Amino acid sequence: MYSPKIAEHLIPPLYRLRCERRQPMTRLVAEAIEQYLAAAGALPMDAEPRERYGDRSERPAA
Repeated sequence: MYSPKIAEHLIPPLYRLRCERRQPMTRLVAEAIEQYLAAAGALPMDAEPRERYGDRSERPAA
């Protein structure tokens, strides 16, 4: 699977937001991308959020 790199200048603000919200950075990034794609009309809104952006944080550990 393709995993694009996050630009270095975005890491510090993401980290600060992660600390404030007490959420994983992956979830913050997924939410931001989801909002962007929804605003662009490129995201099917009938799917559950985890199905739309592949959030694995709530799945049980294997």
